[in-house]
Amino acid sequence: MIILKASSVFVAIFVIGSSFQSRFAAHAFSQPPNDSPLAALSGISRRDYWKISLGVAGGVVYGKLVGDTLSRIAQGIERPVQHEARVEKVLTRAIFESASCKTRNSQQPFRILEVGIGSDIRLIRRGFYKEGLVDLSNRGISQVELTGVDPIQPSKATLEKAKDVLNQETRDLSIHLQFDTESGDIEAGLSDVPSGYFDVVVCVLTLCSVTNQQAAIREIKRLVRPNGGTFAYVEHVAVNPDEPYRLLEWQQELFDPLQQMLADNCHLHRYTDDAIDKVFDASDEYGTGVSLQQDRFLVDGMWPVTCQASGVIQKKA
Repeated sequence: MIILKASSVFVAIFVIGSSFQSRFAAHAFSQPPNDSPLAALSGISRRDYWKISLGVAGGVVYGKLVGDTLSRIAQGIERPVQHEARVEKVLTRAIFESASCKTRNSQQPFRILEVGIGSDIRLIRRGFYKEGLVDLSNRGISQVELTGVDPIQPSKATLEKAKDVLNQETRDLSIHLQFDTESGDIEAGLSDVPSGYFDVVVCVLTLCSVTNQQAAIREIKRLVRPNGGTFAYVEHVAVNPDEPYRLLEWQQELFDPLQQMLADNCHLHRYTDDAIDKVFDASDEYGTGVSLQQDRFLVDGMWPVTCQASGVIQKKA
């Protein structure tokens, strides 16, 4: 909570510095060597004082808004229904479509990878895998391997909570589920995992923070099983030029640098859904991937990551 409250101060300092530095430095170095730094302040114009004041106010307001949002998130693993409904929908659809594919080797376990599973293991603990696991059981798929990868590993207590949820969900199903987490960076690549190893790859609110988004998506594509494997995602994205949310777009562009500093490299203004379509070659019927569903929507309760996109892509080759 100290960090969340301190974010307002940090943003304000950043804005002051960027607004004030060039003006102050230019004037200060133009003064005689014996003048005090306070003397340089006397040369700041009234217009510059207004800029500084507005910068401080804007920085504090943004820090307060982000801090309030993060505080609400920190209170639990639940998110607004507009977001969670999409997560459950794409996850269930991805598992269904991949399991339905006749080219899948039925002698192998059904393998699922969650990229950016997080230290809270939120998707599992919120029960978003339940419907997909029921579908697998109904199809007679009895061996399931669920792997989560993230640079930050969950605590032992959180891991046990996630396993308890999975045990409860599979208790009445004909499924043996193995769940593990691994430390790894999807952007750098999972070199020890063979290509096409996973039947389903899932990614939620992760591709906003990777430095090289193209590299991360290419690695995800490599890991998805060819001829029917699926990739499910829910990510916050940039407002498209043809959408009527000009104020939100302005906020994304304005606050993007601050968001990256305050939220572990989270970018507010990325066309992530377009990047996914391009890498998976899913923009038309002749590509190597096919988009099974896509959706763009707003989640007011998650500002500034309000504009989001979800989808399921099936890999054809």
